[in-house]
Amino acid sequence: MVCLNLHTSRQVTIMGTPRNPFGLEIPKDKLASFESTVEENRLKKKFIKTKLEAENLENGLRKLSMEFRDKNMDKYKRHLNRIGSQEDPAIMLHQEFKTLLSSNTVNGYHWLDKLRAKEAKLRQKLVVQYGGGHGGEEKVRRLEAQIMVPLDDNNA
Repeated sequence: MVCLNLHTSRQVTIMGTPRNPFGLEIPKDKLASFESTVEENRLKKKFIKTKLEAENLENGLRKLSMEFRDKNMDKYKRHLNRIGSQEDPAIMLHQEFKTLLSSNTVNGYHWLDKLRAKEAKLRQKLVVQYGGGHGGEEKVRRLEAQIMVPLDDNNA
């Protein structure tokens, strides 16, 4: 918030107003509190955005997996019967789905893992910002409960 004026290297600007000769300043504790609030809001916004993006991607992958399973279940059951396998076709189809998806240029599961890692890192920063420990964890849990995305189970 304090920046150096480029016109004269001795003049300092505080919060957009030139420093006066009387030395009036913003109290440091108030300035630190303000900066902390700004940082908290920035982290909270990033965390919510990342969490929602991950939830939406996960819902999309789940729906795509269900459609893949519904479309290919009969074919896969016949294939498993032909080879005499006793494996669960739903589990095997999900593994096939992941394999097929990872062979594409845009791998949804890989991207989801990256988003979840980013979400965990932001969550930890937010816990620290909220004071850390049990109190910080509790505040973040309450925030997460407020932003939970309902799962789209129309095809379940």
